[in-house]
Amino acid sequence: MNDGEMCFKSGLVYLYDIAGKQSIARGTMLLEKSCDLQYSRACFALGTFYAEGENGIERDFKQAIKFHTKACDLGESRSCYNLGWYYDFGQGVERDSEKARAFYSKTCDLKNAHGCANLACFYYEGKKVKQDFAKAKDFYAKACDLKNAQSCANLGTLYYLGRGVKQDLTKAMALFSKACNMGDAQGCGSLGELYLGENGVEQDLTKARAFYGRACDLGDQRGCIAYRFLNQ
Repeated sequence: MNDGEMCFKSGLVYLYDIAGKQSIARGTMLLEKSCDLQYSRACFALGTFYAEGENGIERDFKQAIKFHTKACDLGESRSCYNLGWYYDFGQGVERDSEKARAFYSKTCDLKNAHGCANLACFYYEGKKVKQDFAKAKDFYAKACDLKNAQSCANLGTLYYLGRGVKQDLTKAMALFSKACNMGDAQGCGSLGELYLGENGVEQDLTKARAFYGRACDLGDQRGCIAYRFLNQ
């Protein structure tokens, strides 16, 4: 265990009142020392505590940005993502889509699925960039490979509609199935729609009903409506 990790763990002891040793000031000081020693988890933790006002630390977005920036520079993908989110939605900072996209890009490079997914949305929606379905497809594919279920469903939609790729219902079904198996309501509902047989897929109302039912169980209201209709 290196010095940075030791300071980090000691700081948590004081912040979380382990063994009756709670001291916000000492815990914060130890985490800051750990961060100064380039221990990225400490920088990330401080950024999170300051952003959320957690563990007795008063909310301070200026400090949150400072520590998340250091953590991101040290390769902590979660901090890069949080910075992207702050700039994307103007949380504690002035909204800046270019900075948001840059942080999401770095997050994606660090193999964080959420960063890849949000970057894909920028290109899919044309959010302060030229709309580019091909780029959206590439980033949804990266996120899907990193087991982001919603990105698998979104990628399936691109293949289903032929946006940025050649239309391919077989690939669309495979991606919807992958998403559904990971618990994504959109993926299950899309499979239900395909099995209605109105889009070049052989009709199978039993499967359509089953997938709409799964979508409904996962909270998709359209899936619930379709499931009830097919059971009339």
